[in-house]
Amino acid sequence: MEKVELIKKQILELHKKWDAISDDDDSFDGLKDAECIESDVQDLIISYCEEKKYTIGCLTIEKLKSLYEDDDDDLSPYERWEQILDKLVLTHDDVAKLLWFYYHTFWPEEELWRDVGVYKAKLS
Repeated sequence: MEKVELIKKQILELHKKWDAISDDDDSFDGLKDAECIESDVQDLIISYCEEKKYTIGCLTIEKLKSLYEDDDDDLSPYERWEQILDKLVLTHDDVAKLLWFYYHTFWPEEELWRDVGVYKAKLS
């Protein structure tokens, strides 16, 4: 099975867990669980990019990880990686497809996730 398809399958499995979090469970624990699952999806895609040796400029994912560990900005690790993935989307169609699949699976009602081309254009 192609790696992208395998990751999509893993995203679907994580979505099942995410979707099982009760709507009336707006408790801190419920939100924390949802956030952890979303982070797991992001980690899957980042690991894929690292395995493919994708870069931003001349910086590898591994190098970006070490730079961000030392960074003192106000962004959470999730937000930092979200920015990095958004940049990778512009140069790697497979990353665009994976991120679009994730967003469209988790939040299908959002207009932006209806078409991968619209998603890429929005980031450009």
